[in-house]
Amino acid sequence: AEPGTASSLKLAVAWLVSFHVTWMLAALGVWALLAPAETTGEQSGETCYKGADYAQLAAMPAENVLVISNLGAPMLRYTPHRVLAGPYHRNMAGNLAALRAFIEPPGEAAEIARANAIGLVAFCRGNRETGFLARRAPEGLLASLLAGDTPDWLEIVPESREKPLTLYRVLPRS
Repeated sequence: AEPGTASSLKLAVAWLVSFHVTWMLAALGVWALLAPAETTGEQSGETCYKGADYAQLAAMPAENVLVISNLGAPMLRYTPHRVLAGPYHRNMAGNLAALRAFIEPPGEAAEIARANAIGLVAFCRGNRETGFLARRAPEGLLASLLAGDTPDWLEIVPESREKPLTLYRVLPRS
């Protein structure tokens, strides 16, 4: 008839456990404890989420940019550019095209980029997704860029060379 303290606490715990946010926070906590430190610059804080990381790109004329999915939202926020991928579940075609471009060998990545009218490739050495994809696809475009190998269809934007967000222009087909 009257709920006691124990019943109220059980109800509160059941209510909290039912939230997706609770599970997400728990997973992030476990990930932080178990994830090894990466050797890709991730520990340096160069994750490319700050507005200042996008200042140079924001000053460039708007075009389509190939960027890993977790950087699509900040790129849309801080620049006038369009992105192929972002952390949005309803953008499956764009997300899959960007993922394929980054994990395929550079020659195949060029075809994907050109098929999607990509003008720039943005590469963030210190971002976790960059390191993750490079490890999973050691012959892919991201692994090549991480190793310092620029494919012949890309040209680095010189001013971005030492920045957390390195930019590459897609060269016209020769």
